[in-house]
Amino acid sequence: MDDSYNISQLSLLKTLNQTLKDSLRFRPAISFEDWATRYIINPDGTPFRFRETQVQIARDLFNPSLTSVAIRAFSGAGKTYLFAAGLCYVVEQLRTAAGVMFPSQSIAEDWVNEELQKMFLATPAIEKMEMETDLKRLKRWNSGAAIHAIGSNSSGMIRRLQAPVLYADEIDAVTQEASD
Repeated sequence: MDDSYNISQLSLLKTLNQTLKDSLRFRPAISFEDWATRYIINPDGTPFRFRETQVQIARDLFNPSLTSVAIRAFSGAGKTYLFAAGLCYVVEQLRTAAGVMFPSQSIAEDWVNEELQKMFLATPAIEKMEMETDLKRLKRWNSGAAIHAIGSNSSGMIRRLQAPVLYADEIDAVTQEASD
């Protein structure tokens, strides 16, 4: 067997593998940028709009060719709000699980149940979805979507989490103990 035949076989296998992955993944009907401006209503009743500094980040968040997006910006730049909008998209359009990690379990649960919940309630597309589980640490919808609130201080929960979308906030406040 010559090398060109092996390379051709490898290329075919890679193509088949990607085709299978693409066919199994739920495909959103609309891009995140379009969905957010069309369907999210801010808790104060105004329509959601991206800031100029958020547009490229919004495009990158759900770009399947990117494995991660890291943002380092000043406080008040709208990072957390942008990610909350992204989590709304995960729930309503992607219908998959997401993990939300903050420095502690209680901070993660508070953010999901207070801040993120405000956006869920103000977004009619999510408000009308039927919930299966509504706990402080877990929100699960009948569509298959789920939001898991975890603290970086809970290594057991982190190891058990299975979610294709992960969001970590305030990572500069994560501490490590000798027992970690």
